Amino acid sequence: MSAVRSRCSAAALALLVLGCGPRTEKAAAPPPEPATPAPAPAAAPLLPVPPPELTRADLIAAAAAAASALAAGEPYPEAATKLAGRDVAVRLPFGCRPGAGPGAQAAAVLDPKAGALRLTVKPQTWTDDVRIRPLAGSADTEAVEGFWIRWPWLRSEACPAGAPPAPGSPAVAESLGLAQVFAAEGSRLRRRGDRSYETTVKAPDATAPAGGFRLVLRGRIADPEDHRPVRCVAENQDVRPLCVILLDIDHVAFTTADGEKLAEWDG
Repeated sequence: MSAVRSRCSAAALALLVLGCGPRTEKAAAPPPEPATPAPAPAAAPLLPVPPPELTRADLIAAAAAAASALAAGEPYPEAATKLAGRDVAVRLPFGCRPGAGPGAQAAAVLDPKAGALRLTVKPQTWTDDVRIRPLAGSADTEAVEGFWIRWPWLRSEACPAGAPPAPGSPAVAESLGLAQVFAAEGSRLRRRGDRSYETTVKAPDATAPAGGFRLVLRGRIADPEDHRPVRCVAENQDVRPLCVILLDIDHVAFTTADGEKLAEWDG
């Protein structure tokens, strides 16, 4: 009996030892695969920034380059070629001396009794001008109209400083113009012909503003077939070249020297 009990105790002890032995760990699960980052959204394409509008100073500089090249017998300047197709906003001072003399392209006429100023700008008709027609026109040109850039040595958009010319002084020949060319088959709606741009503004103190007014022309430099929008000619080597810049005008306005709009026209 004791022997059986001893065998049972030994068996129980063996089982107890086996049960307290080291446990076999289960195999660890593999780490999760790293998440694939979502592709970054495609960057929006950069749109080209249009160049700034050309100003009076830009046009005068291009005309000076073209005139110099002509006088020196040099190739047509690349700077003038690059103007083709560019937007333009040129501000031409006028009314700097109220009541400018006859033949003036623009004038500001004061009416003291009415306390008003009548502003008038008359486009020039160059269709039959023997100097400008060959420069600006072509075989299919029916009309040429435009504006002179007065005081082309003045790059500023302000009225010129200094003493005005003495009464009876001979008029100085204009040498730089902005020409708009109309083809025979083109629309006639944008032609001005003999029609001036006119408006009347109040002048309660019966005086004109010291800074004058501005004729604002907006549009684009034309791109003719020869890509030469600035054209110059000179009668001889001692004469300052006459230059015209081909321009397609979309908008015309009168403003004060400070930019206050007084009147505007399309085309």
